[in-house]
Amino acid sequence: MKTIIHIICLALMLLSISFSSCKKKKSTPAPVTNDPPAPTPVNKRLVKYEITGNFSGQLLVAYTNATGATESVNVLSLPWSKELTCINSVGGVGLGGNGVPSNLGAANQSVSVKLYAAGNVVQSANGSTDANGIINFPSLAYVF
Repeated sequence: MKTIIHIICLALMLLSISFSSCKKKKSTPAPVTNDPPAPTPVNKRLVKYEITGNFSGQLLVAYTNATGATESVNVLSLPWSKELTCINSVGGVGLGGNGVPSNLGAANQSVSVKLYAAGNVVQSANGSTDANGIINFPSLAYVF
């Protein structure tokens, strides 16, 4: 029963991230000049998800992929990271997760979760296990 509740909570969180990040910006073409080209800017759509810590159980992690869809992965050990470049139509990204009830950690273990955009940490959170080894960590979201 706890597994179903965890999966439902994770699905609802990812849906809320997806619906809140679909706004599209209009762009204006740059004027033509004879000036030398500007330096290449850092790719602001380069995203990295990172989970570190001493949690010894299994995590179910859901994240926004490069096309804006939600993907999930079972993380069997830490550290874990995923790096990708989002396409221009993706308005925002998110990451969330929790422990898998069939493979819990131990009491007093922890995780640190970070979301990077263009090489900078834009969101971070920490989570720790309860006395039963169950862990949940806050969801992270970022809008470009």
